[in-house]
Amino acid sequence: MNTIYQDSFSQLWGEVEKIYRPLKKRLNSAILKSLAKWANGERGGNLLDIGAATGLLMETGAEMGYRVYGVEGGQMGAEEIRSKFGEDRLFYGWLEQIDFASLRKINYFDAVTMVDVLEHCADPNVTLPIANRILKEGGHIACYIPTTSSFAAKLLGKSWDFYCTMHLFSFSNNNLRTLFSRHGFEILTIRPCPRYLTIEYARAVAKHVLQGGVGEKMLPLLRCVPAFLARLVVPLYCGQVLLIARKKRECGT
Repeated sequence: MNTIYQDSFSQLWGEVEKIYRPLKKRLNSAILKSLAKWANGERGGNLLDIGAATGLLMETGAEMGYRVYGVEGGQMGAEEIRSKFGEDRLFYGWLEQIDFASLRKINYFDAVTMVDVLEHCADPNVTLPIANRILKEGGHIACYIPTTSSFAAKLLGKSWDFYCTMHLFSFSNNNLRTLFSRHGFEILTIRPCPRYLTIEYARAVAKHVLQGGVGEKMLPLLRCVPAFLARLVVPLYCGQVLLIARKKRECGT
């Protein structure tokens, strides 16, 4: 699995980094502002981004006052995180491979983020208990994830682009509530959250990750759009939600 994701990401990132970076920053800012709102306006503290890629969310978190850390299993992303933040801010490997107890990181983080990650996990019933253990009591987790309860998923059916081989699980809003509650989280919100896109970016990505879906079928039309319109940023509701949950406090605390 490591090789599959690493090869795909490396090829795509090399082509779209300059286009993608400002779009991703908009999304990351929206996620972290919402996270701070549900944490009673508090910013700062220790934040861990799981599946940190090249550290773009970590960059935004650092700008907002967080002490940022990242979990990343891809070599390319890990090298970028090391260069930006230092070796001590990187946990290299997949989440379940990291011995947080030996690293003294149990009950350590104020916030955990997982953006476009949970649907790729081999077993969410392993991932979420780890996230719970490393969060402080009352700490928050924010997940950005596609859901089959969305209007886009229902409208497009089997052509919905998030039904793809790289996504090992599909979630509805109801089974997300059940899953997070089972592993010690109180759901605070599940709400539609757009991805910020330009047609310029969509054209670059479609040939890599939208094969067989609606995105690929639209590619000939996207190529006809004039350059000035292709760079216009629009919020697109593709079926993703922002889920924010709080680690449940132990009885008597």
